Amino acid sequence: MNVRFLPRPRRGRMVALGLFTAASLFLPTYVFAQSAKAEAPMLDPLVAAGTLPPVAERVGEEPLVITPLGDARTYGGSLRVPLSGASDGSHMRKFLGYEGGLVSWDVMAQNVVPNVAKSWDVSPDGTTYTFHLRKGMKWSDGEPFTSADILFWYEDVSQNPDILPELRTDAFMKGGKVVAPDPETVQFVFEQPNAMLLYTLATTGPDWVTNFPAHYLKQFLPKYNPDADTQAKAEGLGGWPAKFENMAFFYQNPEKPTIFPWQVVRPMTDPQQVTFTRNPYFWKVDTDGNQLPYMDGVDNEVIGDYEVMLLKTLNGEFDWIGRYVNTLENKPVLVEGEERSGMEFFDIVEAAPTYATIHLNQTDRKPALREFFANKNVRIALSHGLDRQKIIDLVFAGQGEPYQVAPRPESEFYDEEMAKQYTEFDPDLANKMLDEAGYDKKDADGWRLGSDGQPISFVLTVRVDRKPYVDLAPLVVEDWAALGVKADFRTLEKAAYLNQRDNNEHDGIIEDGDGGMIDALIFPRAYVPIQGDGAWGTAWIAWYNKVGPDQEAPPPEYQRGLDLWDKMRVTGDTAAQKDLFRQLLAVSKDNFQSMGIALPIPGYGMHSKRLHNVPAQTIINSNSFGFPGPMQLSQWSIVTP
Repeated sequence: MNVRFLPRPRRGRMVALGLFTAASLFLPTYVFAQSAKAEAPMLDPLVAAGTLPPVAERVGEEPLVITPLGDARTYGGSLRVPLSGASDGSHMRKFLGYEGGLVSWDVMAQNVVPNVAKSWDVSPDGTTYTFHLRKGMKWSDGEPFTSADILFWYEDVSQNPDILPELRTDAFMKGGKVVAPDPETVQFVFEQPNAMLLYTLATTGPDWVTNFPAHYLKQFLPKYNPDADTQAKAEGLGGWPAKFENMAFFYQNPEKPTIFPWQVVRPMTDPQQVTFTRNPYFWKVDTDGNQLPYMDGVDNEVIGDYEVMLLKTLNGEFDWIGRYVNTLENKPVLVEGEERSGMEFFDIVEAAPTYATIHLNQTDRKPALREFFANKNVRIALSHGLDRQKIIDLVFAGQGEPYQVAPRPESEFYDEEMAKQYTEFDPDLANKMLDEAGYDKKDADGWRLGSDGQPISFVLTVRVDRKPYVDLAPLVVEDWAALGVKADFRTLEKAAYLNQRDNNEHDGIIEDGDGGMIDALIFPRAYVPIQGDGAWGTAWIAWYNKVGPDQEAPPPEYQRGLDLWDKMRVTGDTAAQKDLFRQLLAVSKDNFQSMGIALPIPGYGMHSKRLHNVPAQTIINSNSFGFPGPMQLSQWSIVTP
C-alpha cells in the first residue's frame, strides 16, 4: 500500500471542492447543495404532533451531503456491537464520536475533508485558520450550534487547569488562541505558522473542540453558576470539576446535547448495555435529501469475558467486529463459523509498527531505576534479551517478524536499520552489555544490583483489557530474569492504568504500538516526548506541555527531537517538513527510547450481512484516525431479509 501525505495547505481560501481532487478516489463522496426532504419513520409522529420542527428546519440550510457507499438507503434497525466495559470511553469517541469533528479524514485517511466546518481559509503566512460553520446547524436539543460553543471550549475548558486534561486536549493550541468574529465563523490564530493544525483537528482528541454545548455546560462552572461547587458536593462529588467531567462526556450523560448521529440513552455506567438513539437534529443528508443516520440506534452489549464475546459473535449476535475477538488465534474458528454467524470478513491494515511497545520510564521517581532505565546500553541489552520469535509464536500465532518502534515498510520513511536494530535474541551479548554498564554485581539469588546496592526490581504495568499484552508480559519477565533483572507485571483497569501512567507513578508499561504510518508525521508521540503514550519520559512530557506532576526538562539528546518537532509544526513546505521528520526519526533511532516486539501482519474485521454501505476495501486502524470513524457510520444501513 502506498502511503501518501496531504499537500501543502493552500494559501487563501480552501473550499471543499479543492480538497476532493485526490479524495474522489475514495468513497464516500460528497456533493455541495441539497436540502433535506425526508426523515426516519420513527420521527414522523413527532413532526405531525408539532413536537419536532420539519426536517429541513432541523438540519439547517447547509447540511453536509454524503453519497452512500451502496444502494441501501433503508431507515431503521440498531447496530449491534460488543463493548468490553465502562472503561472503554476512548473507543466510543473513535467509533461513534468521530462524525462530530470540525474536519475529518476521508475513508482511507489520505485527505482532510469538511465536516462541521463547510470550508476554511488559511492566511498567506499560515498563522490564521478561519473556519466557516454550517448555517442553521443545531444541537440534539434544537439549540443552535455556533462559534460560541467552540469559544466556550477554548476559553472555559481548555484554559481551565482544574478540568481533566483529557477534556482540555489543547496541546495543539500551543502559541495560539481562538476567536469568533461572528456566529458562523471561528478563527484559530497562532504566533507562528501551524502547519499541523488541519491534520491534528482531523484526528481523535481535538474532536472535543466541537463537543461542548455552552448553553448546557455553563451551569456546571463556577464562572457562570456561583453555586456549582456547592451543588456538586451536595451530590457526593468532590467538587464542581468532578460534576463537570461527569456531565461533559457524551457517552455517560443522556442529558448532554450532542451533534453526533446518535445520543446516549443508557450510558457507559450501565453494566449490561450502552444504548444510543438517533439525533433528530443531525446535520447530514444523503444525495436524495434523506436525513441521516439511516440506523435508528446503536446497542453496545457490555461483555467483559472475551470467550463469551467470541461465542456471541459465532451466534450472529453482532453486526460489527473490529476489535476484541478478531485475533489471529480466533480466525480459524471464525472462518469455520462464517455461515453460522452470518458475518463477512474485511481486511484491516494496522498503522502500528509493532504489536506492542515496552516503555521503561526514564523519569522514574525511584533514583536507582531512573539511572538504570536512562542508560541506553541497558535498554539495548534488555532488547537483545527478548526472545521475540518465542513471543510471536506463543502470543501472535507465529504471525509477524521482530520489529522495533519505527515506520512500517509501507511508509516512505521506512528505515530497515531502525526497524531491525537490537532485535536479535542474544542473551550472551545482553549479559555482557549489562556487566559493562556497571551492573555486574549480583545478590545471593543472582539478581543484579542497582546503584543503591539493592536488587534491580521493577513492575511492568499492563491494561487488563489488552489480552495479548497480558499474555506476553510473563514471557518478557522470564527473558529478563534470565539476565538477572528482576521484573514483574501487574494488570490494571484502563482508568487506573492511565492515572498511574500520566502521574509518573509507573516503572514501565506495555502499550499499543504507534508511529507506523502517516500518523507518525502528524503526531510523532512514539518518537518524541509530547504525549502520555510516550511513557518512557513522562516528566519530560509534563514539562513540554506545562501540565501534570514532576515537570522536568529533558536531557539534550531528547531536546533535539523536540526542537525538530517544533520546527515541523511551523513549516508549511511539505518537502522541508518531511526532511525535518527524517531528522527527528534519526534522533529517535539513536536514542532508542522504547522497544518494539513484532511487525503486525494485516488484520481482519467482520460485519453482518444485514449491515450495508460498509467499505469493501482495506481500512486503516489507527488511534489517530479513529476506527471506524472516517467511514461515515451515519450512512451505514441495516437491511433485514
